[in-house]
Amino acid sequence: MNRPCVLFAALVALTGCGPDKTDIARSEVNLLAEKWDGGPNFTPEGNDPWGRPYTAKVEKDDVYYHLSVRSNGPDKLPFTTDDVVATRSHKHTPISEAIAPAIEKIGDALGKGLGRGGASGVKEGLTGRKPEDKKGDGKDDKKK
Repeated sequence: MNRPCVLFAALVALTGCGPDKTDIARSEVNLLAEKWDGGPNFTPEGNDPWGRPYTAKVEKDDVYYHLSVRSNGPDKLPFTTDDVVATRSHKHTPISEAIAPAIEKIGDALGKGLGRGGASGVKEGLTGRKPEDKKGDGKDDKKK
């Protein structure tokens, strides 16, 4: 009776039943990412199945913080095709507050444009540069 159990256990061990290391890493990076509080800092704990520490990076744009938690995968090299990555985003600024400066700048540019002759005035208001003077347009030649 013990002999079939031993053979079955050996067969299971040889065929590798259960999750592989990549599946374990995928699960762990997702669990780590779920622990993120949505703020500008995050330090992951623990090592991946290949013995390397997990890494994390939080990037900020105008509205969101973006988190990526990474296992370097079997080759142990960062940013290769076998990396296991989980990403999350969290809003840190309401969109209305984030776009307010841009809307204000556009409004100022439109105001300047109407006062300075339309499109060139709007362009000057947006870019902060005056349009270049056109040389050789003949206007100075007529005055001479």
